[in-house]
Amino acid sequence: MDSEITEFDGDGHEIIGHIRVLKIAHDEGADRPYHLELDLDPGITDALVHFGSEVFGNIDLLSTGIRGALIEGLAREKGV
Repeated sequence: MDSEITEFDGDGHEIIGHIRVLKIAHDEGADRPYHLELDLDPGITDALVHFGSEVFGNIDLLSTGIRGALIEGLAREKGV
């Protein structure tokens, strides 16, 4: 028996996972006080890479920094 729970938003769309944004503090005196990292549910990076053009539309992933975070998340998920 599959115990996986399917979650839906208010419009009836299936939620396949969540992306949490972590604020990582830097040591005092660093160039920046913090940086952001994405904490993605398992399988989300695969879905974003596969269907990303539809999800992100015209967003330039290189200039927003999302592409690097997705690649890093995918590498962590795959154990690279």
